[in-house]
Amino acid sequence: MEFTTQLNQLMAEGVAHHLAGRFAEAVERYSWAVETAPEYGEAWRLLGIVALQSGDNPAARSLLERAVRIDDNDAAAHSALGSVNESEGMLEAAYGMYTKAHTLEPADEAAVIGLARAALGLERPTEAIAIAEAAIARGVTDAGLLRVLGAARLRLCDYAGGVEALLAALRMQPHADAFANLAAAYVRLYCFDEAIAACNQAIALDAAHAEANNTLGSARAGAGSFAAAAAAYERAIALGSDEAQVNLGTLRLRAGDYRGGWPHFGANNDERRANPAFAALPMWDGAAAPGQRLLVWPEQGVGDTIQMARFLPRARGLVGSLTLACPPGTLDLFRTVEGVDALIDANEHPRLDDFDVWLPTIRLPVVFDVSLDSIPAAPYLRADPERIARFRSRLTVRQQFRVGLVWSGNPSHQRDALRSCGLAALEPLYAVPNIAWFALQQGTARAQQPRNGMVLIPINAAVRDFADTAAILDQLDVLIAVDTSVAHLAGALGRAAWLLIPKQPDWRWQLAGESSPWYPTLRLFRQGDDGEWAPVVAAIAAALRERTANLPELR
Repeated sequence: MEFTTQLNQLMAEGVAHHLAGRFAEAVERYSWAVETAPEYGEAWRLLGIVALQSGDNPAARSLLERAVRIDDNDAAAHSALGSVNESEGMLEAAYGMYTKAHTLEPADEAAVIGLARAALGLERPTEAIAIAEAAIARGVTDAGLLRVLGAARLRLCDYAGGVEALLAALRMQPHADAFANLAAAYVRLYCFDEAIAACNQAIALDAAHAEANNTLGSARAGAGSFAAAAAAYERAIALGSDEAQVNLGTLRLRAGDYRGGWPHFGANNDERRANPAFAALPMWDGAAAPGQRLLVWPEQGVGDTIQMARFLPRARGLVGSLTLACPPGTLDLFRTVEGVDALIDANEHPRLDDFDVWLPTIRLPVVFDVSLDSIPAAPYLRADPERIARFRSRLTVRQQFRVGLVWSGNPSHQRDALRSCGLAALEPLYAVPNIAWFALQQGTARAQQPRNGMVLIPINAAVRDFADTAAILDQLDVLIAVDTSVAHLAGALGRAAWLLIPKQPDWRWQLAGESSPWYPTLRLFRQGDDGEWAPVVAAIAAALRERTANLPELR
């Protein structure tokens, strides 16, 4: 009885010192406890938590592992081990520990918050949201949990939901990360003044917050303050932000400053460094390398690869051989481009021993220091004659003017909310007579149907790959599309295309003008206000009426 009383007294004193932040005194009491009772798991666990709170992860791991060896049902010890693993970037291990802790003690708030955080860190935002929302429904009120919920909603492009969760978190506790994420959500919602205010609050809490400075640059750019945007991006770069490097490059390219933009746009980043080729092969610098075997890799989307394919003949002239890794659905299309010795599917991991150097497609204009005056001309891709013949009957219609429509891009693209308009926005075009409308939309947006009786010929149902799309574009009078890969394909083929360009355009379309130095056959129709597509569609309808004015009416 006396022994138990003494042990309890030691632990009570230790916990009191621990809660008061007197770690040395707490460790002294906990250590006496384990000397007195070596199999006292709670004392080992508390020693481990003090070590964790003191930043001594190796000691924390050793002590906490001792605690769970003594009592594998100690939920708090498993949860604390999850924190150790998380702080060391071992997210799978952290997820496992938090899961076990949560299973053992569903009411352990630290475990469920850690579990949601680990799920988000493992790029499982849907799971993180489910964990967080379930915990909140059970009555857990924690600012950290709400921060996770807000960040996870942002990953799934639920920007309004992200704002709601982050504002709730900030009402409970000011936090630089929460303000930075809130600012990012406001940028996506075109609320640039609110984004700037949130960034400033994040920076006031943490002047070295790289992401807040980077987002401030995007907010300033969205508000039209380009010099202030560049300054914010430069601060973020100085703080180590890879994303700000690309954003500064994009800002300068969009303004037509290619010489100032390429070095930043082409800078190495975490995504590029994660490519196995980065570690295995030197990156080609654009210099003559006779006999060298070059692998060109599609780092970004299909549209980017199509745009940059024009540089392949120049690259081939400087190396011994050139192999192009092709994004899904483009292998047959790129058989028509010059300067390629071999094509491989990018989904199949190449034997890196077969190459001497590599280069991401998006770096081709960087290594060649391309200016607006030195962009290789289009067309540089061709439609396959056999495929043209196969689609000819499907494109034979009574109307004399044939128009293809693409209304949405890839929904996972970070700019998709800006660039995609949806089919409903294009319905006013149906008032223009004597036109056959062909749906070229692919992906989930293909399911959208017109509501005003517009007759869409579903030629997209017969499309197997981009070479099929090229054969269709070759026989249309014009393509009307949002900024997506099919628009790039039309330009690369030298076919007419009219693009709906958001007010915040991608860098290649610059800030003003109806034409593009990249694709002479494209005509750009620009938004005046963020998210407002009706005036753009009205301008396209007027252009269609003018283009078809002399066609005979159908009877």
